[in-house]
Amino acid sequence: MHMDNYIQVVETGGLRIAHWGDNRPVPPDYVFDALKGVDVLIITIDGSSHILSYDNIAAAIDRIKPKIVIPGHYYTKGASSVLTTLSDASEWVGRQPNAKILDSARLVLKADEVKKMTGTTVYYFGANFTTK
Repeated sequence: MHMDNYIQVVETGGLRIAHWGDNRPVPPDYVFDALKGVDVLIITIDGSSHILSYDNIAAAIDRIKPKIVIPGHYYTKGASSVLTTLSDASEWVGRQPNAKILDSARLVLKADEVKKMTGTTVYYFGANFTTK
């Protein structure tokens, strides 16, 4: 029961956005059924594979098929505790064929543009975070 958590799905502005959280790598089929049609997947990705391995992440993305993946729950200097065992997500992001490194802590998505996207694009906030 150590890794039981929950996944939130937010539907707003014509987009379905899922936040994976600290969940086990292979949830039951009914979870994946609930994630059908998700446009944006925020999923735990960090170089230490603290929660999910790169293979787990690839399998989830392949099964959900989101238009956009945003790494979450990774080490960010200045925002994370110095005692954390997390790493950043730059290694994983660097392996993705369609990755965009953001230059701020803000990302604006327009549903009509997202719906036209083919394949999966990764948006990575990197070391950017909001303090206010």
